[in-house]
Amino acid sequence: APSPAAREAATLQDHQAAVIDAVLARHGGNVSAAARELGLARNTVYRYLRRH
Repeated sequence: APSPAAREAATLQDHQAAVIDAVLARHGGNVSAAARELGLARNTVYRYLRRH
């Protein structure tokens, strides 16, 4: 079974993915607008998209 820390990391990653996906959807897939709302660099959002 995964350690509690591993479970927490997975939960945090799931939450992060859900938030990014929701903001992207709200902005019609516009990465610049989503990044601005999230307070992230565009490259960070693009990196997320490449990994998911």
